[in-house]
Amino acid sequence: MARAGNQQAKELLAERARVLGGAVALLRDLLNPDEVVVGGQAFTEYPEAMEQVEAAFTAGSVLAPRDIRVTVFGNRVQEAGAGIVSLSGLYADPLGALRRSGALDARLQDTAPEALA
Repeated sequence: MARAGNQQAKELLAERARVLGGAVALLRDLLNPDEVVVGGQAFTEYPEAMEQVEAAFTAGSVLAPRDIRVTVFGNRVQEAGAGIVSLSGLYADPLGALRRSGALDARLQDTAPEALA
């Protein structure tokens, strides 16, 4: 609607962008990350709002200026996040994941001393 020229929609998105920029500034001041990356449909479907996000971010942060990047995942950021969550158990304990799947037990049986004789 905002892209079609609806002024009320433009104003609403601009306000939300300013609030989001301020919130990101607070998080940045609290956590001081190496990079600030935002994602989701708020940025992929209406990139015009990034100007307000960046302005509020810069005004709201007490730290030195830093660029905000938009994720390279585009509007598929939720899918990427779900994939990362599903792999977290594997990354946290690779041998445990193999053990739970039964794959490690099969490999250990193949290397048992009686199997090598």
